[in-house]
Amino acid sequence: MYQNQHRIVLIVDDSLEDREVYRRYLEQDNKNSYTILEADSGEQCLEELSAQNLDAILLDFMLPDVDGLELLRELKAKPH
Repeated sequence: MYQNQHRIVLIVDDSLEDREVYRRYLEQDNKNSYTILEADSGEQCLEELSAQNLDAILLDFMLPDVDGLELLRELKAKPH
C-alpha cells in the first residue's frame, strides 16, 4: 500500500534521554527509513538547517538558548 520512503529528521532537544526515545520510536517504523540528526540547542538547530534538506523537525518546547515557539518563528522567517 505505502512505499517505503527515506526521510531526514532533526530531533532538537536538550535532553539526551528524550532524543534517544524519539530515535527508538522512529527506528521502529517499518514503512519508512530515516536519517536522524540531533541538536541540543536552537543555535545548533539553525546550523543543521543551513546544512541539510530536512523532511521534519521534532522540537522541544524549552531549549537552553531559546523556547520552541521563538525558534519556530525564526524558522518561519528564514528564506527557503
